[in-house]
Amino acid sequence: VKAINGLKLRGSWGLTGSQGIGPYGTLSTYVTNTDDAGVVFNGKGGVVNGILLGNPGNPNLKWETTEQTNFGVDIGLWNDRLMFFGDYFVKNTRDLLMLRGLPGYIGGYSIQSNIGQISNKGFEFALSATPLAHRNFQWNTSFNLSLLENKVVSLGSDRDTIPANENVLIPGYSMNSFWGYRYLGTWKPYQADEAARYGLRPGDPRYEDVDGNGIIDESDYRIIGNGIPRTTLGWNNTIRYKQLTFSVFFQGVFGFDKLNYTYANGMIGSTDARQIIFADIKDRYIPGVNETSDIPAFQPNGVANYSTIIQSSRFMEKGDFIRLKNISLSYSLAKDKLRHIGGAQVSFSAANLFTITKYKGIDPETNSAAVSGLTWENLVTDVQQGIDFGSYPNAKTFTLGINLTF
Repeated sequence: VKAINGLKLRGSWGLTGSQGIGPYGTLSTYVTNTDDAGVVFNGKGGVVNGILLGNPGNPNLKWETTEQTNFGVDIGLWNDRLMFFGDYFVKNTRDLLMLRGLPGYIGGYSIQSNIGQISNKGFEFALSATPLAHRNFQWNTSFNLSLLENKVVSLGSDRDTIPANENVLIPGYSMNSFWGYRYLGTWKPYQADEAARYGLRPGDPRYEDVDGNGIIDESDYRIIGNGIPRTTLGWNNTIRYKQLTFSVFFQGVFGFDKLNYTYANGMIGSTDARQIIFADIKDRYIPGVNETSDIPAFQPNGVANYSTIIQSSRFMEKGDFIRLKNISLSYSLAKDKLRHIGGAQVSFSAANLFTITKYKGIDPETNSAAVSGLTWENLVTDVQQGIDFGSYPNAKTFTLGINLTF
């Protein structure tokens, strides 16, 4: 085919090892601080430093291993005026390096272990084109698309769930799954008898009683969302006309959820908010006035009705967005008009100009998690994406620059 000037099929397979643990992480440690190992001799005097076993070493520890397989195709058309790149990848990480908690009867603390397996697979596509190319005018455009499926394959032989605050690891689900109550709206007047089983009344929040025991507690926690985007895309355009260059870049992220704690606390008047600060409260359940609303009624003084629960699907939102990430305009002065300098360029750029989203928070791209160290009780920051608890948004910036070359 004359239009095709380049065709390449690619394939690769490889293993990568990781020893991502701290120095001396494989050795046994001792604790000497007074809080954990302090002692008082003969019941007299103050507390002095003692010594006890801390994290025991693990002589059987081995590297974390990532196995990746990739198949791809590159196609060039019309002298590379149009280029297409496509990839399919499978990335499996096994023998994850994790700190596993130990029971108190053998000293407590934790031991570095190889546990579990994580799988990532998906497609990546890229399209690059030069629709117009003339002497004084050129337009280049590129588009990329990524599709990702992430899931936990295994957590070892002796555990099938690792809960950690708002997140949970469960085989078969995303490694950034959210964990909490499923919100079913408010109890309505025709459900008064059923609400009474839980000591509630119409207008109170209703949560799914998963085990059907008539009590809403942590045994009713279920997966309520996923914080890892399934689809990401980018679109960049660059237009040049003589010495003038214009560039614009759009970003899109789809298929992920946000746990909006900022909105939650503003709706229940908790922590720093103190008072309810969102106008949505005007649409709350009001007996005899607005009995169809799924926003709970005000809680009477001294009456518990679960209205302060925030770790639930009530405050889980879709974080999908499209953003004008960057736009720039520059002008380069012609060299024949410059005498004492080699070149001059004036530029103006702006970032994060606008975002199209249904997310109620300030910025769907930000994240409040700042946790380090993968343990049974504590997941790394990569696993805790999608929590918004007053996180600082990406700033809208404007930049004016002058570049001189001598």
